[in-house]
Amino acid sequence: MPQNSAWRGLVRNGNSPYNAPTVDTWDGYRFQANYSVPLGKGPLDGNLLYVGFLNYDFGSELGDRAGPFRTNDALVETNVFILSYTHLRYFFAARYFKNGGQWQDGAILNFGNGPQRLDENGWGYYLAIGWQF
Repeated sequence: MPQNSAWRGLVRNGNSPYNAPTVDTWDGYRFQANYSVPLGKGPLDGNLLYVGFLNYDFGSELGDRAGPFRTNDALVETNVFILSYTHLRYFFAARYFKNGGQWQDGAILNFGNGPQRLDENGWGYYLAIGWQF
């Protein structure tokens, strides 16, 4: 079964919209992977495809410099199933986050609306329908 994959490592710039202490400095690394596997025919003769990608950020100093509410690493893993016809496409995606955006899971912060607990680990899901020309 044919499949496509790409693996690469990147040096990451620590730019951040959150005024982090590592903004505009080189801050860690990113391991990134992209892969896809055709799964054959789906219902009503559609094409079924699996696509996945992973971003793992590590080696940062953000958690050390910003305090216990930030982390030095983060992970996002995305899994997408695509059912494709001539013009219509259906997508189902499941994403796993660990320390999303390098925020510490469970930290209590106040962004102006009172204290709130950060929930930065776990799964997110979405379903989409698209039209291709």
